Amino acid sequence: MRFLVLLFFPAFIFSQNIKREFPEPSQSNVIIIGYQFSGDPSDIPEEERMKSLHIIGLSYVKVSDGGGRHQNSRNYYVGSDFIFNYDKFLLSPKVGVDFCGNAMCLGTELNFYTDFHKISPRISPFFGIGGNGFRLYLGYTVNFFKSDYFPPSTLNLGLTLPVYNLTSKKFLGRRQP
Repeated sequence: MRFLVLLFFPAFIFSQNIKREFPEPSQSNVIIIGYQFSGDPSDIPEEERMKSLHIIGLSYVKVSDGGGRHQNSRNYYVGSDFIFNYDKFLLSPKVGVDFCGNAMCLGTELNFYTDFHKISPRISPFFGIGGNGFRLYLGYTVNFFKSDYFPPSTLNLGLTLPVYNLTSKKFLGRRQP
């Protein structure tokens, strides 16, 4: 019994926040960049299959940080995704929202894939880890119509990183002197 007390006593002491000072709620406007990797489903013929899609995204995000002991945030964003390695260039304007609490994220975005001749609206729910603009997530793109001509729906693995804070006019990730 003494061994268990000695084992867990340091964890108990160092896990307490004596100051009781927590971040205040805040709002900021952030520019984020993102990358998604989308693999091929195995149920389409080999000659029609692409090896993978690499999607680059750029978005403007309104971050509402809840502050407090348990960090949480609501992110509303608009932006565009760019697909270069398809047989033609694709652009996808998008709008989305995600909710993050205790480093867990859940959200969705509405994409409008276009090659400037046709349009294909899709919804992409996702879940993952992150907060305040950062996300590492898994998502699935769902078609609205069965006769979509753009790449088939697949599982996406994505990462977004905040780059520039428009509210404080600072590049994020850079140490301040």
